[in-house]
Amino acid sequence: RVRGRRRRRGNRIGRRGAARTDGWSSEPFDLSALNGVNATVSIDAASIKAGELRAGRSQLRISLQSGQLNLEIRRLDLYGGGVSGSAAFGGRETARLATDLDISGVDLRPLLSALGVTDRLEGRGALRLDLRHRPCDRDCAALSLCAP
Repeated sequence: RVRGRRRRRGNRIGRRGAARTDGWSSEPFDLSALNGVNATVSIDAASIKAGELRAGRSQLRISLQSGQLNLEIRRLDLYGGGVSGSAAFGGRETARLATDLDISGVDLRPLLSALGVTDRLEGRGALRLDLRHRPCDRDCAALSLCAP
C-alpha cells in the first residue's frame, strides 16, 4: 500500500465558482534573473549536514556566471563511499541541465533512509550518471519529451 497525499488533476470549480487549474504551467522557464549575478563559492568542510543527509569531508565549488549555475564536486565522502563530478543548470534562452556524476562504494541503507526512500535495502552501491537535457518548457521537463 502506498501512503501519501493524493494528487489532484484537471480543472476544478472552487467554492466561489472560480475555475482552478492544477498541474504544470506551460509557460517557459524565466532564467533572466540568473544573468544579473556572477559569483563563485568554494566549500571545504570536514562535514556537511542537510536535513537527515550527512556527508563527511567535502570539497565543492559553486559558480554562477552569465546565467549558468555550475556545481563541481571535487570530493564528497558519503556513507562509506564517495561522490565526484559536476552538474550544470541554466542557459540564456532555454533551461539546460547537465550532470556528470560518479557515486561509488556508498552504503545504501543509511543513504536511502536519510533520503526518506527506504530502510530495507542493504549493501554497497555505485552509480554513474551522465545526463544532458534541454527541455523546451515545464511540461516537457516534467515528461522528458523534448530532444536534447
